[in-house]
Amino acid sequence: MKNVILITCGIFFALSFKVQASDDKPLRDTFSIHLKGRNRAQIVGNSLEEIGKSHRVDSLKNQFISDLQKAFKSENFPSGSKMIYYFVAASGKRRLKAATDENQEINIDEEKKRLAEDLPSYHYVIFDMKPNMDIHLFLEDTTSLKMLSELSLDKAMHQLSIEKSVNPKSYYASFDLKDSTYSFRGEKHLRHTLTLSLGTCFGAVLLFNKISPTAMLDLSLSIYDKNKIQQFRTGITSTPFLLVDFNGGEFSNYNSGAMFNFYLKGNVSDKDPTMTGIEGGIINMYDIDRKRIYKGFDLGVCLSTHKASYSFVFAGRSGNDKMPVWIFTAALPF
Repeated sequence: MKNVILITCGIFFALSFKVQASDDKPLRDTFSIHLKGRNRAQIVGNSLEEIGKSHRVDSLKNQFISDLQKAFKSENFPSGSKMIYYFVAASGKRRLKAATDENQEINIDEEKKRLAEDLPSYHYVIFDMKPNMDIHLFLEDTTSLKMLSELSLDKAMHQLSIEKSVNPKSYYASFDLKDSTYSFRGEKHLRHTLTLSLGTCFGAVLLFNKISPTAMLDLSLSIYDKNKIQQFRTGITSTPFLLVDFNGGEFSNYNSGAMFNFYLKGNVSDKDPTMTGIEGGIINMYDIDRKRIYKGFDLGVCLSTHKASYSFVFAGRSGNDKMPVWIFTAALPF
């Protein structure tokens, strides 16, 4: 029985944390600037506040244009490339790399974004590694580089930092360029959303030294941040179970029951979907052979990852009804 318990717990933990690791993505804010025509500049950083304080966008942009024009004169540089990367290290070292049809893979998310926002086909990316900021330049063609060199994007950064219309809870702000003046465009997205959901989870319940399959119902109210990571979750769960003894080649001592718990979970990280909290409620168990109902209560801790949930509670008893000492539950959403 101990081996079965260890294997069951190991499978649940391996599945949940493996999926969580694959979905680990950096959380970034975006400042979008509509330039002349369809040309667009998008600055991506850790926050809009940090982006607005930047004073090196123009220097990076002009440095990139200068290095790119020099590269265009080289016979070995694919001047017709529509995807060019420019890396700037904290030490000042620079590297220019162009994507070609041979080495460029299609990025589905980027193509969807380009189509949805009507972005032009030429995409130049400046990676400023010192503050971890990216400058995306979407241009109609290479002739737009001259127009870009004559503009000051630092003015847009300054306008972002003082613009009162920008919602502090936004993770995406957009400005228009009109007659060398940047004005707020008005696109905002709130950082947090409230979601009510009803889900089903399949897993196992371990009551002291007996294990049972379960199909859990979970009615929850969740608060998600700007990157769709849960920051707070509360709800109620219904967890049925069936315990059976197997001795001498026969099944005996059938016990069915259910736990009805209320839980509160919180997330202390902006990058990790793992949540911890407390839960408690009532537990009813029916001894089929003795035709007797046992009633009690439980209280303990709970943990949930991106793809699984766990709880470990201690059960009390009501009156003289004997209850299991501890209960462990692990479940994956269906």
